[in-house]
Amino acid sequence: MQMIKSGSVLNLNSVQYNINLTTNSSNPSQFTDVDGTLYFSAFSGANGGELWKIDPMTGSPVLILEIDLGMDGSEPNNLTNVNGILYFTAYSISGFELWKIDPSTGSPVLLDLNPNGSSFPSSLTNVNGTFYFVALNSSYSAELWKID
Repeated sequence: MQMIKSGSVLNLNSVQYNINLTTNSSNPSQFTDVDGTLYFSAFSGANGGELWKIDPMTGSPVLILEIDLGMDGSEPNNLTNVNGILYFTAYSISGFELWKIDPSTGSPVLLDLNPNGSSFPSSLTNVNGTFYFVALNSSYSAELWKID
């Protein structure tokens, strides 16, 4: 077993992705593998917090879509892979809603559960290929939902 000393430097094969070209951090988080593609949330000065992926062909980070235009961003969260479909929560003009990446186009699709306002989805969970989550219905009651 090889011991690594405190203060070691990564080898020369490591890569740093500079998503936020301003002086602030990009704060990448929510790393989720969907069929070999890494999806994550990150901040850029131009777009705010949005959904990104590492392009499998180039190995470079790519902005999926600016869901909430402007520097505030949609703040994607709760990234969950269910049978090769990425589900996540994000803020847009429709409010705080559930989204998915359409596997045939690679584009985000809004799943508007509450036409009266935000559905505030939470607790996104994959149980053996069935997608469960909590969201507000049109009566603003928090309920368990299922997509299979």
